[in-house]
Amino acid sequence: PDADRYLTPEEAARIAGVTRRWIYRHTRGQRFWKQLSRRSVRLHEAGFRRWLEVRSSAGRSAGP
Repeated sequence: PDADRYLTPEEAARIAGVTRRWIYRHTRGQRFWKQLSRRSVRLHEAGFRRWLEVRSSAGRSAGP
């Protein structure tokens, strides 16, 4: 991924395999979240992918 690329919430949802609504609920306020206007948001791709990796790693290490 390009280090300076920004994703739409739709693109981020497709990458993560979740809904756009999930993206808004779980990523709002993160460092990679960029509010361009009241109705426009972008997510820094590299930061988003790192965040996803940490989340998925944490989920795998949690025992039953």
